[in-house]
Amino acid sequence: MPIAKFGLPYIFAGLAAAAAGFAPPLGWAGRALTALGLAFACFCAYFFRDPDRPLPEDPGFLYSPGDGRVLSVEKEGSEDGVTVRVFLSIFDVHVQRLPCSGRIESVRFETGGFVAAMKPDAKRNERSIVRIAPDGRGESVEVEQITGLIARRIRCWVAPGERAVAGMRYGLIQFGSQVALRIPASAEAVVKPGDRVVGGVTPLARWSAAGAGKI
Repeated sequence: MPIAKFGLPYIFAGLAAAAAGFAPPLGWAGRALTALGLAFACFCAYFFRDPDRPLPEDPGFLYSPGDGRVLSVEKEGSEDGVTVRVFLSIFDVHVQRLPCSGRIESVRFETGGFVAAMKPDAKRNERSIVRIAPDGRGESVEVEQITGLIARRIRCWVAPGERAVAGMRYGLIQFGSQVALRIPASAEAVVKPGDRVVGGVTPLARWSAAGAGKI
């Protein structure tokens, strides 16, 4: 299975520690270092896995930006539409994917806290927000990468003006985190809290027929 390139330094560090444990003077401490180094390298190889997935072809849906469990589907503040929040444990794939095709309107970073990603207050954590103008729709969609208690590094590699393709890799959050999809009023959520979702595969919302064809 492919591994995200950002995980390679961590894997190599674990292997280097494992190799250092073979130094003759270390004895039992060296054996422990080797075991820990190999365990860390294996964990990082698993955590940074980046499976290939076919791109979704149905433009009538908005797809999950990440793997994990749906935390909430609700209206937040005064905004129209609802926000779907998904918790990514350390055992989930942490490469994020775009929810729809269109054009990247903006990419911005907001500072905040580092509350555990499964808690309601995590919506105020540090985040990267990508705003997309979907093809053939009059309302924009926002997708968020959100830090957690341990996850402190967000990588986002799309830029304003670029073409967005549904299911395309666009970022990564290092170690347990949350993603959120802000769904406009012209789309309806098709998931509920507790559902398991797969990034770029599971539909989170369906566009209404009334919203089609708007520019």
